[in-house]
Amino acid sequence: MRLESLPLTADHDIPAPLLTELTALYASNREFHALSGDFPDPDDIRPEQVAAALADELATRVRRCCSPGARAGWWGW
Repeated sequence: MRLESLPLTADHDIPAPLLTELTALYASNREFHALSGDFPDPDDIRPEQVAAALADELATRVRRCCSPGARAGWWGW
C-alpha cells in the first residue's frame, strides 16, 4: 500500500476530482450508510456531505490524539 499526504486546495479543501471520487466510494456502500445513519439519504450522497463527514472525522481524531492524557505517539488511527 502506498500512502501519500492529502493534496488540499489553497482554501484547505479537498480538490473537486478527489472529492468526486470519494463521494462515489461512499455512495457505493449504500447498505452501510443506510444502517449507520451517517447520511440523511443513502441513495443520494452528495459531495458536500462527504466533505463534512471527512472534516468531522478529522476533527474527532485530532481531539482524541491531542487531548490531555492521550498517549504519546498514539494517534488513534
